[in-house]
Amino acid sequence: MVGRGSEISFVKQIPIGASRFNMEIASKLGVDATAASTLRHKLSAKATDIDEATSEAITGAMGPVIEQLSREIALCFKYYSVMFRGSKPLKAMFSGGQAYEVDLMKSLERQL
Repeated sequence: MVGRGSEISFVKQIPIGASRFNMEIASKLGVDATAASTLRHKLSAKATDIDEATSEAITGAMGPVIEQLSREIALCFKYYSVMFRGSKPLKAMFSGGQAYEVDLMKSLERQL
């Protein structure tokens, strides 16, 4: 959702969420989606029982999805800039179940 002041300028649903991350991780590690979700949550919580190779595999599997999500958000920013003659969004706020994932938010911040 992009707004100006207290008005909503436009809304675009981006169908990339937890299930997509879990699917990519499951495919990369050869586990089911439930195990992938558990591993992703452990990684986010900085659990000590995940070895470095698994951690890197999870991060690697999430990378292309994060890049795609970043591109979609960047297109929204570009649309906003065109519609409002060069104005740029001042901040981005994320909601939903994945907004708590610090590494995901840091990756989006770097890419955006």
